Amino acid sequence: QVLFHSCTTMATMVTFRRAVGHRQVRLIAFGWLGFVGENLVMSHNRDLIISNYGDGVYHGVYNTLSTVACGCIAYGFLKGRNRGPRIRFDGVGLGARCAGFVLMGTGLGLASQMFPRIRSPVVADTSSAESSSAPAKFRCPMDFRPVEAPADGVYGVVHITRHPMLWSMGLSGLGLAAVSTYATNAVMWSMPIVMTMIGGAHQDYRFRRGIGSVLTPEVDAKTSHIPFLALATGAASSTAFFEEMKWENLGCAFALAGIKVLRV
Repeated sequence: QVLFHSCTTMATMVTFRRAVGHRQVRLIAFGWLGFVGENLVMSHNRDLIISNYGDGVYHGVYNTLSTVACGCIAYGFLKGRNRGPRIRFDGVGLGARCAGFVLMGTGLGLASQMFPRIRSPVVADTSSAESSSAPAKFRCPMDFRPVEAPADGVYGVVHITRHPMLWSMGLSGLGLAAVSTYATNAVMWSMPIVMTMIGGAHQDYRFRRGIGSVLTPEVDAKTSHIPFLALATGAASSTAFFEEMKWENLGCAFALAGIKVLRV
């Protein structure tokens, strides 16, 4: 047993060293870290840079740095996708598939709440009171009727997190990373969570100070950056959450996540 654990530890260390030393893995990681860093620095010092050098210089530098960072990510992933150092050799296990399903389903579920509600395209026509058996009536499978959201904007998915799209990207990426076989894929899909956590926290920092937008103390108190934290602490209304969530959309999101996990 000691020998087995020693061999496993050595194999893990060798795999880690190979992954860190792989050119495409480093390019992807460098690109993501550069993207997070330049967004953080440039957005934090926006007013200072514009006041000293002008709006054109600010956006020129910002766009150039973003392009270089995204270029590194794209080049590294396209060249190293599904090749290079492996992080598992015996296939994707049940635990990894379950983790991938939950993470990806939650991420896609957050994104699904931004779309119109999905509904059945066939409904009984109850307009005719004479007929004992109401005939079927067809309708659009997506409900485009506008929703009367409250003035503070805290509605639906915002009860879960103030940054649903950021967390959708981060959690969906972690789900893909959980079922990845190659280091390049795992790094590519796990790094967005860094952007999610740092970018969301920095946006809250700026908005609380009225920079770029406004995060009022009232909204801040009943919402959270970390998903489900406000609901878990009782700061957000669980009743409103259950009433306003688009459960049909959420079901479709988890179905897509299940299909993806099963196909790995």
